[in-house]
Amino acid sequence: MRWKIGTKIVTALAVAVVTFAIVAVCTYKGFQTNTEDNNWGMRTHAVIHALDGVIIDLLNAETGNRGFIITGDDLYLEPYLKGKEDFRKSFVSVRDLTADNPVQQNRLNSIEPLVAARFKILDEGIEIRRTKDLQAALEIIRSGRGKSVMGEIRAAVSQMQVDEQKLLDKRQNESASSVKYLKLLIVLGTLLSIVTLVGGGVVLTRSIAKPIGAITGVAERVAAGDLTVRVESDDRSDEVGALQRALRIMIENLRDMNLELRQGAGVLASSSAEILATVSQVAAGAAETATAVSETSTTAEEVKQTAHLSNQKAKNVQESAQKVAAVSETGRKAVTETLEGMNLIREQMEEIAESVVRLSEQGQTIGEIIATVNDLAEQSNLLAVNAAIEATRAGEFGKGFAVVAQEVKSLAEQSRQATTQVRTILMEVQKATSAAVMATEQGTKAVAAGVKQATEAGESIRVLTGSVGEAAQAAIQIAASSQQQLVGMDQIASAIANIRQATTQNMAGTQQLETSARNLKELGGKLKVLVERQKVEG
Repeated sequence: MRWKIGTKIVTALAVAVVTFAIVAVCTYKGFQTNTEDNNWGMRTHAVIHALDGVIIDLLNAETGNRGFIITGDDLYLEPYLKGKEDFRKSFVSVRDLTADNPVQQNRLNSIEPLVAARFKILDEGIEIRRTKDLQAALEIIRSGRGKSVMGEIRAAVSQMQVDEQKLLDKRQNESASSVKYLKLLIVLGTLLSIVTLVGGGVVLTRSIAKPIGAITGVAERVAAGDLTVRVESDDRSDEVGALQRALRIMIENLRDMNLELRQGAGVLASSSAEILATVSQVAAGAAETATAVSETSTTAEEVKQTAHLSNQKAKNVQESAQKVAAVSETGRKAVTETLEGMNLIREQMEEIAESVVRLSEQGQTIGEIIATVNDLAEQSNLLAVNAAIEATRAGEFGKGFAVVAQEVKSLAEQSRQATTQVRTILMEVQKATSAAVMATEQGTKAVAAGVKQATEAGESIRVLTGSVGEAAQAAIQIAASSQQQLVGMDQIASAIANIRQATTQNMAGTQQLETSARNLKELGGKLKVLVERQKVEG
C-alpha cells in the first residue's frame, strides 16, 4: 500500500505518542503504587510511635502517683493527671490509626479494661494516702497488683508493636520491589521510545528526503537556466510524486514560454526603436510649441496688466466725475437755499426796521410819562414838607401825621430818583434805537446786494452742473467700455494660460513617453539577452 507523506508522518508520530503514553501510564502507576506503599509505611511508623506514647504516658502517670504517695504533696499529682490525659489521647490516636486492622482493634479492646484497672489501683493509692497514712498506701504498691496489670499491658502493647513492625517490613519490601519495577520500566520505556523515533526517522528519510533531494537538484539546474534537464518519475502517489509531475510540467511550460519570449523579444526590440524615434520627433515639436506659447502668454499678460491699469484710471475718472456732479448739484441746491434765506433775511430786516421805528416812538411816549412822574414826585415832596409844617404846629396831636408826611417825602424822593434812572436808561435806549435803525437800513441794502450776487452765482452753478453731468456721463461710458475690454483681455489671458498649461502637460507627457519608449527599448534588449541565456536544447 502506498501512503502519502502526511499519513507517514502522522503514523510515525502516532506510534511515538502511543509509546510515550504507555511508558507514561506505567510510570504513573508505578509512582502511585510506590507512593501508597510509602504512605502505609508512614502510617505504620505512626502506629508504633503512638504505642510507645501509650507506655510512656502510663509510666508518667505512675511516676506522679508514687511521688504523691511518698510526699503527700498535691503538686506531684499534676504529672499524674497530665499522664492520664495524654494516655487517653494516645490511645484514641492508636485506635484511629488501626481502624482498618481488626486484629489490632481486638487487642486494643483487651487493653482497655487493663488500663482501667491500672488507673483504678492508682486512684485507690491516692485516696488511701489522703485518708490514712503513707504505710497503708505503700502496702498497695507492695501488693504487686499494679505491677501485674502493667505487665499485661506492656505485653499486649509489645505484641501490637511486633505485628506493626512485621507489617512495616512487608510494606518496605513491597516498596523496594515497586521502585525496582519502576526503574526497569523507565529504562525499557526510554529505550523503546528511542528505537521508535529512530526507526520512524530512518523510514521517513528514505521515503521522503532522498526523492526530495533529487527534485532539489533538478530545481537548482532549472534556476541556473538549464531547461534541458529531465525529471525522473517512479509513479508515486504521494506528495513527492505530485511534486515530480508538477516540476516536469513546469519545465515543459518554461521551454515553450522561452521560445515565445524569444520571438516576442525580437518584435519588442524593433517596435520600441521605431516608437522611440517617433516620440523624439514629437518631443522636439512639443518643445518648440511650448516656447511659442510661453512667449505669447508673456505678451498677453503684459497687455492684460495695461488693460487693468486703463480700467483703473477710467474708474477713477468716473468716480471723480460723479463726485464733481454730486458737488455741483449740492452747490446748486445750496445757492437756491441761500437765495431763499437771503429773501427771508430781507423780509426780517424790514420787519426789524419797522419794530425799531415803533420802539423809538414808544420811547418818546415813555419820556413824556417819566416827565409826568417827575412832576408828581416834586409835588409829593412839596406836599410832604407842608404836612410836616402842619404837624409841627399841631404839637402832640400831629405826631402821627408828621410820620405820614415823612414817609410821603421818602417815597417822593425814591420816585424822583427812580425817574432820574429811568430817564437815563431811556436816553441810552433811544441812542441804541437810533443806531439800530441806521444798522437796519445798511443791513437791508447789504441783503439786497447779497440776493443779487447769489442769484448770479446760482445761474453760473446751474450752467456748470449741466456741463459736469455731461462729462460724468461720458466718463461712465468710457469706464464701461474699459471694463468690457478688461473682461475680454482676462478671457484671452486665461485661454492662453490654459493653452500654456496644456502644452506644458503635453510636453511633460511626451517626455515621459520618450522615457518610457527608451526604457521599453532597454527592456526589450534585456529580455532578449535573458531569453538567449536559457538553454532549451541539448
